Amino acid sequence: MNLLTPRCLIRSFATNDTAALYQVLSNKDVMEYIEPPFTFEQTQDFIEEAGLCDPPLVYALVWIATQSVIGHVVFHRYDEIGYEIGWIIDNKHWGKGIATEVTASLIEYAKTLHIKSCVIECDPQQAASIKIAQKNGFIYETEDDGCSVFRLML
Repeated sequence: MNLLTPRCLIRSFATNDTAALYQVLSNKDVMEYIEPPFTFEQTQDFIEEAGLCDPPLVYALVWIATQSVIGHVVFHRYDEIGYEIGWIIDNKHWGKGIATEVTASLIEYAKTLHIKSCVIECDPQQAASIKIAQKNGFIYETEDDGCSVFRLML
C-alpha cells in the first residue's frame, strides 16, 4: 500500500524502520491503553510478524514534511465483511488531527476495495480514539476482549 493523506504517507514497512518505530512503541504514554512499551527486539519482531507478512496487518505511517516514520497504521481483514482500521502515533504529533485524517483516507481506500465495513477497536477509557471513531461516523457495536468495538458500514 502507498496511500497519501494530506500530510502523511501510509506505506509498507521496511526492516530499516525499526529504530524510528521503536521511538514510538517504547513510549509509555503512547502505549498507555494498548500494551506495555516495546523493547527494540519486540519492535523488530512486530515489524517482521505484522508488517512484513503477506498480506501485512500494519503499515508505516510517514510524516511527509520530514520523511520520518511517526507510527503505524492498522489495516487488515477483521471479519467476513470488514477491515480493522487503527493507528499508533508518536505523541509529539498528537492533537494535529493526524488520526482523523488517516482514518478518513483509509475509509475511502476501503471503499475502492469494495469492503463492506470498517471497524475500530480501542480501550473503553481511550476517549481520544472513541472521539475519532465517532467523528468518522463509526457506531458503537459491542465489547470484545476488553475493547470497545465501533463499526462503519460502507
